[in-house]
Amino acid sequence: YALARQSFGGTIRLVEHFRCVPDIIQFSNKMCYGGEIKPLGEASASPFTPHLIAHRVEGAVENNKINKKEALELVSLVLAVTRLDEYQDSTIGVISMVGTQQAVYIDSILRRRLTVSEYQRRRVLCGNASQFQGDERDVILVSIGYGRAEDGRVDLNFGPLNREGGERRLNVLITRARRRCEVFTNMTEDDIDLERTNSQGVRALRTFLAFAHRGVLESEAAEGASGGAAEQAT
Repeated sequence: YALARQSFGGTIRLVEHFRCVPDIIQFSNKMCYGGEIKPLGEASASPFTPHLIAHRVEGAVENNKINKKEALELVSLVLAVTRLDEYQDSTIGVISMVGTQQAVYIDSILRRRLTVSEYQRRRVLCGNASQFQGDERDVILVSIGYGRAEDGRVDLNFGPLNREGGERRLNVLITRARRRCEVFTNMTEDDIDLERTNSQGVRALRTFLAFAHRGVLESEAAEGASGGAAEQAT
């Protein structure tokens, strides 16, 4: 890098991206890289469709950094997919947004429910976003943890995501997935009122949930709507 900088000057950025299938990196490319990333992974390389899925877990409530219902739903999916042919050679990672306690709780259940050989063969790793930095798995399951309280209120406190640079943490979390990313949460994007926060991380989370639910980035949907309105006007 030093030699290249001396030769060409300025900032050097690698824009080619190989790890994730295009549908997964599309969100991060838009939110964090200004659309400069060039996805080189082939969607056909993944046996899964779609590549990004959101699971709504009704009644799941976080208590002392652990959301048990959400954890059990996630574990049930892991146990199910290990029996499916299309997941035969897939490695699995679980990332908790709410913190390490949730990840440890999920891992303890998986260690009891999976055989040692299956756990090792899948290279199961449960942790927070920081613990996955530089690592990757074929399938990443994300436990949001935070969300609706028992009274239905959403207080928009998403821990590290609320801090400056929270959107980069979300970027790390999502792009650990090579072939599929599945998100577990008790809320939808409509529960996140951007009038109540200035956090870029929370804004990114809302956009991500909308993308996972609908398969279209909000900005693209808005452009499509405005384009349709313009056609009608003409």
